[in-house]
Amino acid sequence: MKPQRSFILLCLTLIFVLFSFCACGNTEEPEPEVQKHSITVQSTEECAISVDKTQAEFAETVTVTVDLKSADKYIEKVTYNGQEAAKRSDNTYDFLMGNDDVTVAVELKEYRQLLIAPNGFATYLTGNPTTLAKRKGVVDLTISLNGSYMTILNWDIRSTNQSVLPGSSIKNSYTELSETGAITASVRTGNYDNLINALVLHIDTDKLESGKTFLLINLENGNSSSQKASLVVPLTVAEDIVTTKWQEHLLFNLSALPEKIGDGKFNIYVTDLDFVSGSDNKEDQDFKEVTASDGKIAIDIEYVPNHRYYIAIWAISDDGTLICYRLLDTVGSGSSATGYNQLKSGTLTLISDGQSFTLVVADEIVH
Repeated sequence: MKPQRSFILLCLTLIFVLFSFCACGNTEEPEPEVQKHSITVQSTEECAISVDKTQAEFAETVTVTVDLKSADKYIEKVTYNGQEAAKRSDNTYDFLMGNDDVTVAVELKEYRQLLIAPNGFATYLTGNPTTLAKRKGVVDLTISLNGSYMTILNWDIRSTNQSVLPGSSIKNSYTELSETGAITASVRTGNYDNLINALVLHIDTDKLESGKTFLLINLENGNSSSQKASLVVPLTVAEDIVTTKWQEHLLFNLSALPEKIGDGKFNIYVTDLDFVSGSDNKEDQDFKEVTASDGKIAIDIEYVPNHRYYIAIWAISDDGTLICYRLLDTVGSGSSATGYNQLKSGTLTLISDGQSFTLVVADEIVH
């Protein structure tokens, strides 16, 4: 009887052990589902925002793409719940998802004109046109440079409104010059050395459309990377350029010339050095076979404010040949704040309408 009872107890013990083992094997709980948080964007009429996903897990990368529709503003930063996203390219940003729902927004800033670098390295010349006319060939825009021993210049020039002024010109010390669209560029050096003193932008107006844009001009001295400049230049593209025109009275004092020359006839040529193709003002004004009265010649010219005009006077000899005489540098009224009425190196600048300005003809022939 005892052996049978012992066998039964042994069987019961084995069953209990197996049951306990199976029970322990089923104690694991199912893995919890990973929580995802929603991502929303705050697009505006000026800027459309898109993301590569509308939900994301903790620590998952979210990529933001920005479509900026305003040519007058730039992206200051992209934020998610007030934190700044990392910039990856001109229009893409990303961030790591946290443990909360996220709202993505963009902060924009208006471009501000900057024609002169604070460090004096680059100056966009005031004689450059502010408006370009369409279909008038290539127009040059000049940037004066003041670098220390500069034989290499790096630049990055782009238009903020590619529909108005397409393309870019990019050059640095490590890659070949890359140019597209309507923008090309070349350096200018001194007459007797290879030191760079200016960068000239060549804008092909045949590739432009009417509207407004900014040129973003980033420059660096390739011989000294500490010399840098970033200029912001507003430009308008129009079908035609309408200018403000002044009427100015010029008097040429001939008293220094020999009497026979002074009593003869003269040709006077007035050339607008800042004339832009497509402008409605006169590029050249010619006054031929004019004679003096009381030792002076008087002419009236059309003058566009802020333009420079080159003046040349030629005496007509008895045999019909022309002799060019030098005009003395002359400074008239004005101030350092407004500028001066003046003639310097044959170039005339005036500061207001209705001026009467005297130019002195020297008894010195220009060869």
